[in-house]
Amino acid sequence: MDKQPESPARFVALDIREQRALVGGVDAAGNIALQPQAVALADLPGWLGANLRPSDAVLIGAPASPWPFHDQIAPLVASVAIAHPQIGNLIPTFQSGHDPRDTLKLARMHAAGLAPTVWAPDADTSAVRALAAQRHRLIAQHAAATAALEQLLRRCGATPPGRSRVGADRPDWWARQPLPPAEAQRARDSLAALNRAATLLRELEQRLLALSEGERWHEPVGRLLAIPGIDRLSALVLLGAIGAIERFPGAAQLASYAGLTGGDAQPPGDGADGRRELRTTMIDIAARAARQDATWHARYAPLEQRLGAARANVALARKLLALVWKTLTFGAEAGQAGDAPPPRRVRPAA
Repeated sequence: MDKQPESPARFVALDIREQRALVGGVDAAGNIALQPQAVALADLPGWLGANLRPSDAVLIGAPASPWPFHDQIAPLVASVAIAHPQIGNLIPTFQSGHDPRDTLKLARMHAAGLAPTVWAPDADTSAVRALAAQRHRLIAQHAAATAALEQLLRRCGATPPGRSRVGADRPDWWARQPLPPAEAQRARDSLAALNRAATLLRELEQRLLALSEGERWHEPVGRLLAIPGIDRLSALVLLGAIGAIERFPGAAQLASYAGLTGGDAQPPGDGADGRRELRTTMIDIAARAARQDATWHARYAPLEQRLGAARANVALARKLLALVWKTLTFGAEAGQAGDAPPPRRVRPAA
């Protein structure tokens, strides 16, 4: 983090359980700087505020999702990291022992730089992921309401007037249909849900587009726009889902993380939201590229004949994601080079 000092005064370990947290801390030399103790989980927020210092470096171990604790602790300290699940192989009593003094082993490993940690998204990336996840939920709600109205239309054999194929803009027409009371209520509920989801979705996408123009995202979004099928909104969602491109040593690892290969790789500590949004967004991008770009349509057509539409779209999404990896790793020119071997990664001088 920007506020992290070069040498934290204390290295604090939190071993969080279901009912309590075991806490302990050491200084840079490994001497006890925070007496090991057990804190009831209900009392932990108050304890954190009273005992943590701005110069502390905190390491969290939690059996389930550590992110609520991460977000709670981050404003209070110089740095906060999340222990990798494999820490249990190094400290057998981690998450299973009952002696708070065991946290000192974890704190000393953290002080020595030997504790394996997982990647944590920064605040900007977390914000994009949260908005993308909400967008995903709204799209699902919109689709469910649309499907319900389509089912009712098939049942009554009617075609609504207006611009919407399901009559979303004509509640008066729906009110005149001779539907049984239960189905009439279902139509009203579905219309309300559909229009509410559409309104919220427009507002949320405007927020995402505004973020894409900001200082944090403007440059990488601009790079991705050179790839067929990617618009400004999908570029930002991709960047949020991928996080730090350095996590992926190659395009194959990124494709596996996205669920676009037979593998099932997922960087430890990363939640399911990032991966789900990455796969869904790349499938949409591939469909647009096949429709709108002659080169990618030419790639898609033989795949569709051989594999079928769904599998061909996945294959195209995988190829496009390789361009995303090249573009974010080496620059826009590398992405435009298509299937050519990528240039050597330029490393900053030490």
